[in-house]
Amino acid sequence: MNPIVNQWGSVAVIVGGYMLGIYFQSRSIAHLDHRIDDLRDSINQRFEDLRDLLKSEVKRLEDRLDRMEGRMDRMESRMDHMEDRLDHIDQRLDRLEQSIVRQS
Repeated sequence: MNPIVNQWGSVAVIVGGYMLGIYFQSRSIAHLDHRIDDLRDSINQRFEDLRDLLKSEVKRLEDRLDRMEGRMDRMESRMDHMEDRLDHIDQRLDRLEQSIVRQS
């Protein structure tokens, strides 16, 4: 056999092994990059979904609070009306008491 092939043959096999290793390693790194990008997109989509859910829940609670405030306003107006009626009844009772006291 040729002495050059004998000396450089093992070097060629080692270099070939390194080249194959680099090739397959770069393929798995590229695959890993794609998986990381997919994971990042998935997480961003989940955050968007969560943000939409929170916005809808806040809107629902605000609507509910608005309805409750409306009810409270109506109750306050009813209470004012009842106070006015009670004041009117109290005045009538005072007049009745005064007229009864004068007669006796």
